[in-house]
Amino acid sequence: MSNRSARYRMVLGITGAAVLATIAAFATFGPFWNSQPHREPQADPAKSSSQPAGKAETASEKLKAESFDVVRRLMADFPQSSGAVCLMGNLHDYYGESDQAVKWWLECLRKDPRRVDVYHGLGRIALRKGQYDKAAELWGKARQINPNLPGVHGRYAEALMELGRLDEALEALHKEIEISRSPSVVYILLGKVHLQRKDYDKAITAYEQAMKIEPDDPGACYGLATAYARSGQNDKARQYTEEFQRLRDKADQTAAKRGRASEKPIQAAGILAQTLSDAGGLYFQNLRFDKAEQYWLRASRLAPQHIPCRKQLADLYRDTHRTQKALEVCEQLRKIAPKNAPYHLMAAALLADLKHFDAAEQAAKQALTLAPKLTWAYRTLIRVLLLRNEKLVEADQLAQKVVELEPTQRHYSLLGEVRYRNKDIPGAVSAMKKASELAPGNAKVQRAYLRMKERL
Repeated sequence: MSNRSARYRMVLGITGAAVLATIAAFATFGPFWNSQPHREPQADPAKSSSQPAGKAETASEKLKAESFDVVRRLMADFPQSSGAVCLMGNLHDYYGESDQAVKWWLECLRKDPRRVDVYHGLGRIALRKGQYDKAAELWGKARQINPNLPGVHGRYAEALMELGRLDEALEALHKEIEISRSPSVVYILLGKVHLQRKDYDKAITAYEQAMKIEPDDPGACYGLATAYARSGQNDKARQYTEEFQRLRDKADQTAAKRGRASEKPIQAAGILAQTLSDAGGLYFQNLRFDKAEQYWLRASRLAPQHIPCRKQLADLYRDTHRTQKALEVCEQLRKIAPKNAPYHLMAAALLADLKHFDAAEQAAKQALTLAPKLTWAYRTLIRVLLLRNEKLVEADQLAQKVVELEPTQRHYSLLGEVRYRNKDIPGAVSAMKKASELAPGNAKVQRAYLRMKERL
């Protein structure tokens, strides 16, 4: 085996799980909580578009054809792969071809009956067709396969609600809240359950939480107005009814803009980008790294706001020591999602590797501002300060803070290292002693503690 191949096998061990998780999460063109039903492309009412309708349609058709070519090539390269067959089903689903999607997904289950993403896709189609028993059965299977997968319990609850099985739906929603970041739709569903149970105070609480997460969500606002009305709080009901009308009008205007024919190539480009991203993940999984990189680059050019392909590219470049390339992609991620702390932390680490310490420190502090309780952010900033060998007193303060947030062996060891660099040997010994007590079976930590004691 060549050195390059061996190195890439090591990379797969590091990042393979993350790539596969990304594929699973986006296998149905978005996270499981993308609960909007598929809508067929709408005819363009604006005939005065600067681009002729025929040209726009031709562009869309070319992009669609390329998407199917990508998946057919994938299936030819990996004929035994359930993932390739799943992507063919996904692609038909993206274009609203439900019967074909079901056909390919059932074929996928014959190859691998434990594909949670496939049960999810089949469940969505069953729910859309009003086949609530079938939808509940499908999401029930998904729950059995992976009971800790975010999204599945909430969609299962959605089917149960349609069947009037409110107690079971309530239990499933509480499980969803426990294991996921609980997007607003979870709390909207929770509010609906409480409304049907005539528990109006709990319904109000659920809808208020939904609006905290998504202040512009008309569905949450409408639910809140309804709950207040049914509880007899008419002033509040009127207030939120007016707010709902404002949010609905705003949403309608946004939807009208998205419905223009000029958007069709953009939609098809987004589908192709997602297909390329998913296909790239499967090539990566099968050690075809050059092909994966090629697809991810193509996806990033097609969709300026597409995150999964960029995240996978950044990981690939970082783990193969192409630091400058990784940083360039990471900077794109920071622009697309400026409130995502992990992207700033990735940038901080890459900038530090390139010895751009001022920029690395700034990126780490930006992450810390966004997520003041994220211990990863503290560790990254501390590492930057240690690498540049400056502001060590500040590093000590940060290390004490991270120990307060999460008193683990790892963090006490970091505190010991920072104090040693500050020439505070007694403080370093004290921190390492605590680390050794928290990890009595860790020989490396025990040796570090004993070496530190010898320096007293």
